[in-house]
Amino acid sequence: MYGAVQLVTSLCRGGGREYARRDSLLYPLVPGATVPLLHAVPLIGTALAGQLVHEAGHAIAASLEGVSPMRVGASLFFPFVPVAYVVLPQLRRGTFERRRVALRVISAGVWHNVVFLAALFLVAASLGPLFTDANGLLVEHANGLGSWVPAGSTLVVLGDRNISDASAQDRMALWDAFSRGDALEAGRCVPDELWRNATDTCCTSPNDTHACFNDGSAGRCLDPLFVFTQLPPCSGCVGRCVRSSPDERLIHIAVTRDKSVQTVVLRGTLGMAVSTHTLRPAVRALVGYGAVDVTVYYMRLWYWYALVTGVALCIFNMLPLPGLDGSAYVRVVIEGHVIGQQQSSDVPLGDDLEDPAAPQERASDQFAAKMQRVIERVTLGVTVLALVGSIISLL
Repeated sequence: MYGAVQLVTSLCRGGGREYARRDSLLYPLVPGATVPLLHAVPLIGTALAGQLVHEAGHAIAASLEGVSPMRVGASLFFPFVPVAYVVLPQLRRGTFERRRVALRVISAGVWHNVVFLAALFLVAASLGPLFTDANGLLVEHANGLGSWVPAGSTLVVLGDRNISDASAQDRMALWDAFSRGDALEAGRCVPDELWRNATDTCCTSPNDTHACFNDGSAGRCLDPLFVFTQLPPCSGCVGRCVRSSPDERLIHIAVTRDKSVQTVVLRGTLGMAVSTHTLRPAVRALVGYGAVDVTVYYMRLWYWYALVTGVALCIFNMLPLPGLDGSAYVRVVIEGHVIGQQQSSDVPLGDDLEDPAAPQERASDQFAAKMQRVIERVTLGVTVLALVGSIISLL
């Protein structure tokens, strides 16, 4: 169960989310412009899958009510807008039961999208046992450090930070900072006597046993492993607060394997020495350590776009815009619950804006038609303003 939660959390955090601006409520997803061009495949694929599920919902619900679809189809509008549609015959409605049938058929598309999203969530959760949290950073390989940092071990301490209890996102953020050299080790409190007795030869002639530390005015050579493991941080220091020279690029880490913990001090760019992951496969033969991040990345990408396009389809289709499900739904509600119309009327059921051949019928009741047009125009105006505002915010 814990592995399922970790994987679902990782999936929800990833994908194209890092490209969306957090200060923008609406964000257009345009491959090659607002998201990488390579994202076109998962974006189009998940959008088309969501459309097919949506239209299948209409067709299934209509068939259960004894209404056979007249035509179904799918197409790709330039440059990459997938469209699917189903055209249903006119349904004579006027009685309460016929209005209920109409509402069920109209809302079936969005309902099936919701069920599809719930199924995706369950599938992601069921894959959880295949991956478990590394409770640190799983070491894939370490260049020239095999005996000290073996592959398959877990990095649990990074600098002064115990990362075994940190979230995967925090772990990777800290790792990225150290691997790029943006983060430095915290200072250590060195006794005055030890500092005075140290030499400064390694500050001009580096060696493998000592590293150059600086107190702000002078440099001295100290054993880095002793400094990082035996000396306290600078807070409340009664001696000298020293830091390793920026040129040294020192970082101390602790790795664990088979319940044993080993502390190692690395010199140089961390990312070039050690490669890590936040998840580990339950069975290494299933997915090698090196493929974990790649596998989860693409799973995360498809999952995120499926979630985004699914929610977008649910919201967009239920907007009372001409030709969409929301408009037909509003019309039925107006007839049945606002004006209480009881006579029968022929109104197209389930027509989609995306179908070029979809018929547009004039409503028999002028008052209902007028209310419907007012609602559609107001919604269209608000939608256009929202889209224009989201585009302007990107400029």
